[in-house]
Amino acid sequence: MKLLERPIAILIVTVLCLVVALLALHPWSGAATPHAVASWQRVTGNIIPRPIGDIPAPPSYPINQWRDHCAWWNHWLESQGAVEGGGVVGVDILAPSQAAVTITGVTVHLFRSYKPRGISSIQCNEGPPPPTDIAPVLSIGLSLADPNAAPTINSGGLTSDRVKSFVSPNGGLIRVLAGATERLDLVPSGSFVRMYEWSVDLSAVVDQKRETLHIGSARQPLRTWLGASPGHAYDYDLAKHAWRRVPVRGG
Repeated sequence: MKLLERPIAILIVTVLCLVVALLALHPWSGAATPHAVASWQRVTGNIIPRPIGDIPAPPSYPINQWRDHCAWWNHWLESQGAVEGGGVVGVDILAPSQAAVTITGVTVHLFRSYKPRGISSIQCNEGPPPPTDIAPVLSIGLSLADPNAAPTINSGGLTSDRVKSFVSPNGGLIRVLAGATERLDLVPSGSFVRMYEWSVDLSAVVDQKRETLHIGSARQPLRTWLGASPGHAYDYDLAKHAWRRVPVRGG
């Protein structure tokens, strides 16, 4: 009997190791817990919330690039807190391959709201702006004047079948099918002629587990100017080392 005990023990250990390995590879295992991913791109605009006299000189550029020198100014504009008017934030929500994502709630965090002493539009190229191909997307309207207000859902011109596949029927706001990526626009509103600094948390359920998707933060907030753009713009005269007033691009 003792001669048989060792082979049996080895067999039992081998079987147990195989079971553990199979469990580790199973999609239900902790190592393979699915998560949603939200990606968004910070857009640098050309509106700086300060009077032109308070804005320092931008970086120089090759003189032959006087018609279009935005590439030399993009980082500088970002450092000056330049924004786009309106401040729509496009977010791509990626669902894992094995589970759908349901957005169940939206929380707005308002860090700062103020009326700037002046607004300056900076222009770094000439000619009309390039045409934009705006595809219909689902959007969520957010109130920055009242961050606790309920968000509003807008189908944005999507077909009825497309809306049915995107709007959650089970109490959630939005549903993204497993393995799919969906574009969502966050559309802020608020008091006119004000600057806002804010962020958004999207509450999500993935594979029956709750998680939070963060868009912006206190250290890197979303910035929105809700007001009319100036009727004129400024470009920098390298020879005179001074800002000069120029017509609005395309105007």
